[in-house]
This record gives sequence, structure tokens and C-alpha cells, in this order.
Amino acid sequence: MFTVFNTALSGLSANSTAIDIVGNNLANLNTTGYKADTVEFQDLMCQQLAGASATGQVGLGVGSADSVKQFTQGSITQTTGSFDAAIQGSGFFVVKDSNQQLLYTRAGNFTLDPTGHLQTATGQSVEGWNSVGGVLNSNAAVSDIVVPLNGVTPARVTTTMTATVNLNASGTAAGTNGTYSAPIQVVDAQGGSHTLTMTFTKTAANQWDYDISIPDADLTTPSATPWPMAP
Repeated sequence: MFTVFNTALSGLSANSTAIDIVGNNLANLNTTGYKADTVEFQDLMCQQLAGASATGQVGLGVGSADSVKQFTQGSITQTTGSFDAAIQGSGFFVVKDSNQQLLYTRAGNFTLDPTGHLQTATGQSVEGWNSVGGVLNSNAAVSDIVVPLNGVTPARVTTTMTATVNLNASGTAAGTNGTYSAPIQVVDAQGGSHTLTMTFTKTAANQWDYDISIPDADLTTPSATPWPMAP
């Protein structure tokens, strides 16, 4: 007789847990980086009454409802925060709490503390790699990300540049598809950026020449001819 009450009570208990999970999802609709939970139910192993027939099996109700976290991609919202970030696809931000324990989160609403350390909204330090001399070593151990306050990063002058192009083999010299241009951005010693134009001109079958030009406004002494480069 008591089994009757226990079976019915198991259903009420499981549904109560399900309501709690749904309520928690609703309460966190506007929580940055929150991942919703779904509910999974399972029946309890039945007891076998007289005989081995399946018709003699009586269930014992439902087991405890399980909460399963869903890590599907959510919507990315544009914000006005200068240090806000978002992850598209799989992955987590790595943060460190006051006990030096590494934690993982999808919330990217970051801020800077007075010393320039990147932090979460709850004060955990965001971990990553800091560049040294403009070089980032992603094979090194992670540490607190620090953004220099009122600091000056020296400009790195462009010393080399490359271009990967697929020129039209059917083009004709000084004719159809015989000229192709592509922009290349470079940086000068003062940190200013300039857009050069690389122009390829077909001169014969499977043979192209190229030159690189820069706008006169970007030059101290304007030139009427492109900057010549050896093919």
C-alpha cells in the first residue's frame, strides 16, 4: 500500500525539480554567458510480480530529475564596453579567483582594475598571454592579462610584406584581365599606417611584372612615378 504513495510522490518530486530548473533558466535570461539547463527524467526499475510476463511488471515511479547543461552557441550581442569579448563556437575564457584557482566562463563582460588587470564582473583575473616586445608566445604559460595604463607601445616598422595572388592565365598583355591590383597595408617608424597598391601587369604568356605605388599624400617628397620594385 505504501508503494502507491511512494510512486505518486516520486512524480511530484521530479516535477518539482523540473519547475526549479525552468525557473532558474527564466531568472537568468539576462545573465551574460549563462547556459540553460534541460531536464531529463528516468523511470525506476520495475518490480516483477507473479510470472515472467511483461504484463506483470509494475513500475516504481520516476527517478530524481537530472539537470543537463546546454553548451550550444548563444546569440552574440554588441555592447559599448571597451573590453567586452565573446566566443563564437566552442571554448571558454580562463579566469583565476582569489584562491589562485583556474575557472572557466563564457561571460565576456570584462573591465580593467586600477592597475590595468583585465577582470570579470565579479573580480576574477582573466588569464591569457601578454606580448613581449610586440611578440605573443602562445606556447608559454598563461598569466593575468595586463593592459598598460597610459603606456606607449613602440611602433614596429614594416620590414617585409607578402602577397598571395592567383593571376588569370587567360589574360592578355595590356588587354582583358591583363592587369590586377591589390592593397597592402604597412606601418612607418611613427606608427602611422599606409596603404600601398601592388599592381601586376601581364607582359607575355605566363609572365607578369609588378610595381608598388604609395599615395603622394603619404610621402614627404611626392613622386610622380610608382615606387619601382624588381620583378
